[in-house]
Amino acid sequence: GYEFTPRNQFNRVTQAIRQTGSAFKPFIYGAGINERVIASNSGIVDAPLTTLDVNGQGWSPKDFSGRFRGMIPVTKALSLSLNLVSVQILLRTGIEKVIAFASKATKIPKKRF
Repeated sequence: GYEFTPRNQFNRVTQAIRQTGSAFKPFIYGAGINERVIASNSGIVDAPLTTLDVNGQGWSPKDFSGRFRGMIPVTKALSLSLNLVSVQILLRTGIEKVIAFASKATKIPKKRF
């Protein structure tokens, strides 16, 4: 965990397994900056959000803590891995533009995303 001692040999940097979504969030933020949807000094409201799919079904993303922080700088939101802020940036930027950004950054074909 947070203490690397002779009894605790777990190295969080090299051995921790991050959730897939958390690992992808920097690409969402990067695409948002690239498309000028957000800037590094932007603030976004971390609040309840519901979107509708093509069938009219509601989807409400949530964060692990269940808390809402109100207006928060995007840099802080990324460091806290806030789902609601990431979803808002994704929706404002556009899924195709996020995929294109991630593909270019990783050199992985778009069809793999």
